[in-house]
Amino acid sequence: AATLVTANSTFTNSGTVDVEKGTTLEAGTGAKEEYSQTGGTTTVDGTLAAGGTTGVSVTGGTLLGAGSVKANVSNGATISAGDSGKAGLLTITGTYTQLSSATLNVNIGGTTVGTEYSQLKITGTASLGGTLAVTLINSFTPTIGQTFTILTAKSITGTFTNTTIAINSSEQFDISYTSTGVVLTVVSTSPSNSNKSQSADMLAVADPKQGAGKSTAVAANNNLRHAIFGSGVGKRVEMAGTISGHVALAEAGNENRPRIWEHIPATPSWDHVKAVTVAQMPVMTERSGMRSDLAHHVDNWTGTSHAVPVQAPLAGWAGVNTHRLPMPLLPTTLPAVR
Repeated sequence: AATLVTANSTFTNSGTVDVEKGTTLEAGTGAKEEYSQTGGTTTVDGTLAAGGTTGVSVTGGTLLGAGSVKANVSNGATISAGDSGKAGLLTITGTYTQLSSATLNVNIGGTTVGTEYSQLKITGTASLGGTLAVTLINSFTPTIGQTFTILTAKSITGTFTNTTIAINSSEQFDISYTSTGVVLTVVSTSPSNSNKSQSADMLAVADPKQGAGKSTAVAANNNLRHAIFGSGVGKRVEMAGTISGHVALAEAGNENRPRIWEHIPATPSWDHVKAVTVAQMPVMTERSGMRSDLAHHVDNWTGTSHAVPVQAPLAGWAGVNTHRLPMPLLPTTLPAVR
């Protein structure tokens, strides 16, 4: 093995330096000799050694390889674990600091660390920032659930700025952290089925037979009734009409009758009223003092019910007389039986 020693207090590289396997490159013999890379490439397949607080400083270009760096390393540009296009294990005997402007590159071409996928192994502490970049090699496509530990350290602070790395249209790497490692996990990128356009509950609201609290549009045939939306009224409402000049109630049990009509709000006071015929109408014995309770109105929709007299024929529901009026006697249809 050859050991190359530089005479400079700081060795600066802006071109190309190859430290081959079995070779050691030392920045100097003193305690302060540093290796500074300002551009170009430094390939470390052997050993790169340097002294000083920051033994190896990468401010430009790329440092790569599958060898060993014996120094504290500061990455402000690009470091790749493994040679160009290959997986590899790059060891740093010291600390590692990655600045926000820097990138760490790793290659993944299988499931065996060091030979099929890259790892940066740090004996000291690691302070992370910047970007993590992953390149798939050897036509390898990982499967969901596989994990790859691409960085280890005595302890880790900070994180990379990106949290996921795309693999293809259906897979991605999720980046996670332990106290001593950075792990890539293959997960699915398929969209969730939880975001549907309509749910069963939403569709049920449109069904007029789903019960109270749901309303639908009424296909009105005249101007006496109209659909009311968003009112929350769900019960059937009786509608009065006239037969031969007399007041009678509409059929209560007909499912096809409209729910709501104009000016006659649905209130609980109608719930107990059943359909009656003209023959069942009460007969007045006096023309004064008698009043009908067949129709009601609600004050301001608050639920308070009051009796309202009904005159026949009705002069439009919007103009029901609010004064108490006598009701004429119904004609006798059969002779009295004694």
